[in-house]
Parts: sequence; C-alpha cells; structure tokens
Amino acid sequence: MSAIPEQERARDPLAVVRAYAAAGFRVLPIHTAPDGRCSCGKPDCHSPGKHPRTEHGVDDATTELETIDVWATRWPGCNWGMALDGLVVPDCDPRHGGDITAQLLIDKHGGAWPDTATAITGGGGWHRVYRAQADAHYPGKLGPGVDLKHGAGMYIVVEPSTHASGRPYSWIDGTDPQSTPPALAPAWLGSARIAGKSRTGTATVRVLDDVVADLKSALAAVSYTHLTLPTNREV
Repeated sequence: MSAIPEQERARDPLAVVRAYAAAGFRVLPIHTAPDGRCSCGKPDCHSPGKHPRTEHGVDDATTELETIDVWATRWPGCNWGMALDGLVVPDCDPRHGGDITAQLLIDKHGGAWPDTATAITGGGGWHRVYRAQADAHYPGKLGPGVDLKHGAGMYIVVEPSTHASGRPYSWIDGTDPQSTPPALAPAWLGSARIAGKSRTGTATVRVLDDVVADLKSALAAVSYTHLTLPTNREV
C-alpha cells in the first residue's frame, strides 16, 4: 500500500487511521491533552494524552472501519494508538538518556538500526516498529530512556496524534508502516544483557556489561605521560 500524501494527512487525519486498519494494524482511540491537561479530566493523570478512551483499552483495538468511524464521531480529534500484535518497538526518549543508550546498542550490535517503519514521537524521541522474532523474550527496557514495547496488551501512540507538549507524532517520510512494512527485529534485541530496577523512584540500570568492559579497557589505554602541568599559575 502506498504512503498517504502529506496534503491528505493534513486534510483528513482519519484517512491515516483508516489506512492502518486497512493494512491490518489494529487501532484504538486515545485521550488528548490540550494545553497539557488530559481529556480524561483527572488533574493527577499520570499519562496525559496517552491512555485509551475505551472501556477495555487495547483489548478494544480493531481493524473494523465502521467501529473506527464511530469512535472518530464520538471523540472528534482524539489521539490514536496502534496495538502491537506480533510487533516489538524500541521507544527512545532522549530526555532520559535514550539517545546515548541507543547509540551504545547499535555500536555494539552492527552500527545501525535495521531500516523499518520509524516515527518521531511527540516527546522528541522515536519509535522503530519491527516484527517480533519467534520465541524471543524481550526485556521491557533496554537501558536509560529506551523502553521496549512488545506484543499483546501493548500499544504505541501514532500519527495523527498530538503530544501533551503540542508536538505531533509523525512517521518519517516514506517510513510509515503501509509503505515500509515493519522489518524483522534484529536477533540481539531479545538477548541484550540489560537489567533495570527502581528504588525510591530512581532507576538504576546496568547497560551491557561487555560495553562497559570495552570502555574501561579504552580508558586504561590512555597515556598521560605527555601531559605537563605548569608549576606556577597566575590568577
């Protein structure tokens, strides 16, 4: 299926959502967060503009166009989510160090993320949508700022949605899942040795023992013998 032209996206956001369904991706309506306040009405909402509007959440996700049209009429301008049936999605948030974690991962495992459907998120990060490897056991987190969302019961917020910050979710040109079907996830994505735990709200994550060992070796190789320090300093 061809990508939806930009002018059609702007004119009819629902066409984008219907195209997901037509391509076999289940979708669901999501709350919005105009001015940062979630449409759910809860002043202490912990996920403004990101949680489902329907009673059963992602279990209500569908490819039925009639149902999608009913939702769009009931909640005009709502955000939309895509259920991750058979999919695995690294979710990078550079606000929490995700860009550094992502770079460490690709440096260790081949130098680049395999080409696939890729979106810029409203929070300034990215989603890379892959087909899950059979029998792979995916961790929920790859390191600081990079979550790994996978399979039944999970979803991602997608275009034409708007983040609480006011920024849009948007597929990178030519990489929406209709024109660039999700590629098979790299095998290492399910076997990276990364663990995380939370204590009093602070995440402590051990990122790739072998990468850390490589860094230590590199630092040990640095010679300081040619450094000279002044004996007198003017202040």
